[in-house]
Amino acid sequence: MKFIAYWNGNIPPVTKLFFSSFLATQSGELELYVENCDNLNTLEYYLKSQRVKVQKISLKALCSNTVFERFDLDQQANSFDRFVVKAYKEYFHIISKVRQSSFQHKASKRLPYLKHPLMGMTQTGKSVVDLPLYGSIREKYDLTYKADIFRCLMCVLMKESFVYVDLDICFLKDFLDLYNLGDFVYEWEYQSFANNAIIFSSENGILKKNMTALIEKYDNARPWYIFSREEPLIDGLNILPCEFFDPLWKQENANFNQFFEDNSITNILSNAYAYHWHNHWKTLPKEDSCYSHLLNKFEAYLGTLP
Repeated sequence: MKFIAYWNGNIPPVTKLFFSSFLATQSGELELYVENCDNLNTLEYYLKSQRVKVQKISLKALCSNTVFERFDLDQQANSFDRFVVKAYKEYFHIISKVRQSSFQHKASKRLPYLKHPLMGMTQTGKSVVDLPLYGSIREKYDLTYKADIFRCLMCVLMKESFVYVDLDICFLKDFLDLYNLGDFVYEWEYQSFANNAIIFSSENGILKKNMTALIEKYDNARPWYIFSREEPLIDGLNILPCEFFDPLWKQENANFNQFFEDNSITNILSNAYAYHWHNHWKTLPKEDSCYSHLLNKFEAYLGTLP
């Protein structure tokens, strides 16, 4: 099976776990599409593998003569998203002031929940700090905007079957027995739309058949538009349980920092196919963390390969 991934800019060192876990658990090749990347030294060990191929691209050029050329890849956000990013920054500013107060716990209970206007009011009532897509760092937005376009574009351009994966994924076991299910994504926690961090697009599947129509319908590549459970154009797309690829997400009081700080969530990962660590691109994992244990295990395994 072919795996594909995308990155704009220099790839963070924390992705060592992505590459080592892929080589240790999956069969097939990984094609990494990069742009504006001038330093791959930190990943030199993994890129020596014949199963990892790096292709430098221009996403704008790839979009040419497709339905995706309508998107302005130089924009930072549309009007709705500019509002959300601004509101999020204000929210984090409030949070920081509250944390400086001696009445932190009491005051934090009075802070309003902030929802993305296009996602709608969610059943879970989660606050902004629990939503993974946006944060106070603007660069995270710019990458997800282009990555959302790329992964959908590949469903149009690539005729063969493939798995798209974000680089904040740790592979835990072979995906092989999932492919006979047909095209799949997975649950976005309790939301009514799916997550696109992992996508399987089969050769004759619903995504290749209807992706162009989806983009034309919504003029958007964001998952809360095109991967809605109620969208008839993806009727037949498998939305797999969140626990398959994101086992911490539905846990009560989920804290994604734990993966990098200690080894307390190891048991939660035991039955999952992968673990999505939700960005944390600049995080420095602690020595006894779950991240470090997994990286050491996969690198030790790779070291025994001929």
